[in-house]
Formats: sequence, structure tokens, C-alpha cells
Amino acid sequence: MGANQPEKAIALLRRGIEHNPEEWQLHRDVGFIYYWFLHDYKKAAEAFLEGSKNPRAAVWMKTFAAELLAKGGSRQTARFLWQEVYQTTENQQMKDNAREHLMKLAAEEEIETLQVLIEKVQARTGRKISSLDELVSLGFFKKHPVDPKGYGYTLDPSTGKVGLSPASTIRRY
Repeated sequence: MGANQPEKAIALLRRGIEHNPEEWQLHRDVGFIYYWFLHDYKKAAEAFLEGSKNPRAAVWMKTFAAELLAKGGSRQTARFLWQEVYQTTENQQMKDNAREHLMKLAAEEEIETLQVLIEKVQARTGRKISSLDELVSLGFFKKHPVDPKGYGYTLDPSTGKVGLSPASTIRRY
């Protein structure tokens, strides 16, 4: 927590960046302050992304920016960054990690789409949908919707919320 003055710490680090633009670690430190202390994922991601432009920067700077953007609601930017990591890295572990994140982002989008569809169908029919198979029987799908790894999505009848199957191997963060 330091002196509990994160804004002053960021201002000091920004002065450091101004005078030492080659020090990517200063961007990292700004990012971590936004992340840990201010919970501003967008600004944290911007700091990590800016620092990642330095050729000497740690490789994880860009991937962490993508993760934060996904958390902070900028799924499109996160997808772009993860796709770039997936296409450009030669490190198989990083490629696998990027693929997992891309699948998670796709699943999140599909869940949101299913949720909206369920709400529209319920509003139109005047009754709750108790399972995703009902959407199949109503003709919205030919078969039960599945996540990018092939596991069926679930619908909690008590809350009406769509989610990943407990058996799904898509990472949950």
C-alpha cells in the first residue's frame, strides 16, 4: 500500500517515464497501481500495452493488458490482443494460453447472446424457460448450444442465468 497515495505514485512514475522512456518497468509499475490499488482495469491495460511497445519489455505485458481489457469490458480489444499473441508468438505455452483466452471470450459472448434470447422468448411467451433444450424445441437451434470446446451450456432454472457446464474445460477466472 505504501503511503496510500496511488495518484501521487502514478504522477511520479509518469515523470520517470518522461525522462526515461526506455524503462518499460515504469509502465509496468503504473499498470500495477491502476490494477491493484485503483481497480481501473482500462487504465491499467493502457499502461501495460504502452510498456509492451518497448522491444525490451517482458512478453507478458501485452497478454496481461489483454486480460485486463477482458475484465474491464473491452472484449473486442482483448480479442484483438490475444489473437495477435496467438498469431505472433513462437512460444507454444503462450500460444496455448492465448487460445484458451480466445475461447473464453467467445464463450462469454455466446452466453450473453443466449441470455438475451432467453429474456426475449420469456417476454414474448410470458413464461420462464427452464432449459436450453426448450430453445431447441422452439426452433431457435437445431441442437443444444455448446461452448467452443463442445460442452453444453447450462441454464439455472431458479435464476434464469446461462453458464458454462461444470464439465467444461474452458478456464474460469
